[in-house]
Amino acid sequence: GTEIIIPGGREETVVRTTTIALQPRTYADPNASASAPSSLGKPTDRKPGAGHRFPYGYCTWYVATKRYVPWGGNAGTWLYNSRAMGYKTGKEPVRGSIMVTTESPYYGHVAYVESVGKDTFTVSEMNYVGFAKKSTRTVKKGSRFIKGFVY
Repeated sequence: GTEIIIPGGREETVVRTTTIALQPRTYADPNASASAPSSLGKPTDRKPGAGHRFPYGYCTWYVATKRYVPWGGNAGTWLYNSRAMGYKTGKEPVRGSIMVTTESPYYGHVAYVESVGKDTFTVSEMNYVGFAKKSTRTVKKGSRFIKGFVY
């Protein structure tokens, strides 16, 4: 019970550590049905056009003004990048989804799905008919150039 003090010695200090419990990340099921989800994308209060840095005139800029797009990259990487952030993807067009295509061999192409019919769907897009030009077109479901859709 005797306390000894050593000249030039140091007092013992207690180091406190904090443990942070990380929540497991959830991913979209690649085998899930592509039926129209009750809400597109992840639940968020973020607005379309916010948070992205895509340059004006490109298809990526246009689609990011229609939907909140927190990822980056060329259009051809959007399926992978959106899945990595927990967004659902699929093979069927749904109104409000993002179509990802191989129409630009190196960069890819994206468009916004405006409406869906029985065998076709309509998209709005930029940089398809000319740089920085907005256009709409009707696309046949199952077209070979479609890589998929981001919901």
